Amino acid sequence: MSGQQYFELGVALTLYRWEALTLAVSNGWGGAESEGKRDWLAGIVVDMFPTAVGEDEKSADVSVEELDIEDVLMQVMSDEFEVSLEDDSAIAVAREVIRLHGCCCRGDFDEIKQMKEKFEARGNKATPSASRRERTEGDDDDSSDEGDEDHEDGNGDDEMMDVDTQAGEASTRRHTIEPVVDEDGFELVQKKGRRQ
Repeated sequence: MSGQQYFELGVALTLYRWEALTLAVSNGWGGAESEGKRDWLAGIVVDMFPTAVGEDEKSADVSVEELDIEDVLMQVMSDEFEVSLEDDSAIAVAREVIRLHGCCCRGDFDEIKQMKEKFEARGNKATPSASRRERTEGDDDDSSDEGDEDHEDGNGDDEMMDVDTQAGEASTRRHTIEPVVDEDGFELVQKKGRRQ
């Protein structure tokens, strides 16, 4: 693998480890194409770096700033997954990406190899990738969203989600379980859904 390929793998693995994004993908908050959107986001982040790793002696001189990467991550989370981040996880991911870029420019791929081994040890068969597929206006998932009829009250506020990844749970979810009330008017206690 080339230095650029290791960098792309490192970015993809970093996004797979990002708890907020993983929660959004596993719950399908980005629609049927949630997993593809994660790979697409990895491609966007990789493309933010002007020079491919190893193609230029100055590829180690990073002109991409953490805040720029954070802005892209937060914008995609908001636009594609309808998640409003209230923690500093996006800046942590941005720092990790820049650090991995520096490692790849120095030819140090050990950490990315370890990340890949851990990823595969968790039972993940396919290696994540940074998809460079261009998104067009026709790629919106509006037509494939199922269950959106419940949320058509005109203002769209019901679909907004806040994610507190430090607590590891979403504070507000798009689909909530309705309480079950028995004939005497008491609400029945229900088990929580299986965590993914």
